[in-house]
Amino acid sequence: MNGAQPNFFRDWIGGLGQFALLAREAFGAAFRFRTSWHDLIQQIYFMGVKSQSVVIITGAFTGMVLGAQAFMQFHKVGMESATLAVVSVSMCSELGPVLTALMVAGRVGASMAAELGTMRVTEQIDALRTMATHPVDYLV
Repeated sequence: MNGAQPNFFRDWIGGLGQFALLAREAFGAAFRFRTSWHDLIQQIYFMGVKSQSVVIITGAFTGMVLGAQAFMQFHKVGMESATLAVVSVSMCSELGPVLTALMVAGRVGASMAAELGTMRVTEQIDALRTMATHPVDYLV
């Protein structure tokens, strides 16, 4: 290999090291808990209450499809009355929590990533450094 070509392994290891340092700073900032209660309540509201519509719509449509499929299969053997029990148990104990976690994580994660990306592009993170505020402490 000549010196002009990038060394992908070295770059990958360097990126992994930078990620490890950022993770250490983020966990440290999370445990120092230097945030205002107003910001915390606002984030809880954003993550929880604002995600309810996505979770309810996903759960409703999944429950309807599961109910229709279960009814069609149970109708073949004459057990239509078992449809409600199967759908309720499967939605409440198995499928509901998984779908809720996926929908909330997807919605909130995408929103936070977009917000951080916008802050990076508009140089708001650099402005935090200029104001002598540690960006990881502030953003975590």
